[in-house]
Amino acid sequence: MIENLAACWALTAAFGTVGLAHLRGLVPGTPVVQRVGEVAHVAMCGAMIAMLWPWGGWLPSWPQVVLFACAGAWFTAHGLVIVVSGEPALRVAAVPASHALGMFAMVWMLVAAGTGAHHPGGPGSAGPAWPVSFPASVLGLGSLVVAGWWLVKALRRDPAGRVAPDLSLAGHAVLNGGMAVMLLAMR
Repeated sequence: MIENLAACWALTAAFGTVGLAHLRGLVPGTPVVQRVGEVAHVAMCGAMIAMLWPWGGWLPSWPQVVLFACAGAWFTAHGLVIVVSGEPALRVAAVPASHALGMFAMVWMLVAAGTGAHHPGGPGSAGPAWPVSFPASVLGLGSLVVAGWWLVKALRRDPAGRVAPDLSLAGHAVLNGGMAVMLLAMR
């Protein structure tokens, strides 16, 4: 998917770091809703690392498609529950909606790769066998917008006017930014 070896290593480090951060979120006492999200994000980071390298092409894609489709449905349902419960819907439901978008983008990448549209072989891989430019562009640009949204949330100011970075939210920005790079590389 990505031809540049340095970019593959940089994305591997970024996804690995974010994946470890989400793994840390699985401490005892964490609410079930959050645990499901943490597991989905750890799986997403692992799958995106695998897509970067030739050995990732050997992993079966359909179990991953099922996993990420279920995770996308989970986040969609979570967002709908928030809306129905009467919480400030747009602000609060945007979080699971952004996660659902990422999970469904994973499904699309895996299906496109699994059909031979693009071999997820990393450096030296073949180009697309069928046109994936439009959906890859739309999903890539969407991921870039979501990455920017997470970055703005991560760099909020505290009441004293100082930037108080939230590393958890910054991790979501990194994950979405990396996904944007991988999607745009499929074009």
